[in-house]
This record gives sequence, structure tokens and C-alpha cells, in this order.
Amino acid sequence: MYENGEFDEAAVQFSVHPLLRNFMQAKLGQQPDIAERLVERYIRYFSDLAERNEYEALRVDDVRFILDWCNHNQKKLIQLVYALSYFFFNYGLWEERIERARQALNASRNLGDSKAEAWMLINELGYMSIQQAKYDSAEEYLREGLRVVQENLSMMDTEEIKADAKDKLGWQFMKGLAFRYLGLLN
Repeated sequence: MYENGEFDEAAVQFSVHPLLRNFMQAKLGQQPDIAERLVERYIRYFSDLAERNEYEALRVDDVRFILDWCNHNQKKLIQLVYALSYFFFNYGLWEERIERARQALNASRNLGDSKAEAWMLINELGYMSIQQAKYDSAEEYLREGLRVVQENLSMMDTEEIKADAKDKLGWQFMKGLAFRYLGLLN
């Protein structure tokens, strides 16, 4: 953690002992500024690990703790669900992934974030329904997500559509993903 007298923030690993969780929640509830900084560090830590596919460093209890903590901050909840969806999938925590996607879907709707809403419907709930052979619900999620995508694409001008084409998680990408998944159902 310390190298050449300097603190190496990248070397810090997070883990919260189960006996400290309730104590932490009570204390941090009294100091929201400290809680916010802690949550930001957790998000950075988990997102960095997820981007590097270093899932073995994550502990399921810690992931659940921070996701539960993020219930008060819907933007952060959405960020973490994005970052951790493959963690849940790769470790066989499919029901957890679905439940967290539902939470993020509700958060995206509350925030009016239609891009996150479409992603949760298509790539999280639609895709996971296909994986579980729940084809009727998969089709519902995918069609609803496609509706959100098409609604947003219809409001874009030519320049916005060109810019969106370069976005790896853009509207056009999600439209293609929805059609691809719907094609699997037929």
C-alpha cells in the first residue's frame, strides 16, 4: 500500500467484516459526507475490478452490502449494476442479477434515464430471461426496451444519430441487441 513513502490507492482492497456492517451503517448514516466518499471509493474499486475481469477479488457479501447501501443514491446503483452484471452472471448469481437489474430499472425510471432503462430491459432482464428459458417474459422486456430505444432514436437529428453510432452502448447498439435477442426467440 505504501511505496516510496507514497500511499498507493490502487493497491487498496475493500472488505467489510460482517460484524461491522450494522455498526457502519448506523455511524455513516449520521455522517452522510463520509458515507458518500466511501460509496464513491467502493464504486471505483468494484468498477475497476469488473473492467479488468478480476472478479475473484470481489466478495459477494461486500458487493451486496454496497448495492444495498446505494439504494439512497439511484445513479450510483445504476453504475454498479452496469459494472457488476457479468460478475453476477459468471458466478451463477442469476437471481441476484435479475433482482439488481429490477432495482436499477426502477431507479432509471425514477431518474428519467431512458438509456439506462433501455439497457436494463434489453441486456439485463431480457437477456437473463432468455438464459432462464423464460421466453414470454424475455419478449416483453425486449419489446419494451426496443420501444424506449425507438422512441429516443425518433427524436434524434442526423448529427446526433452519427454521434450515437460511435457510442459502444448507444441507442443503435441497443436496438441491434434487442433485435438480435428477439431473433433468438423465433
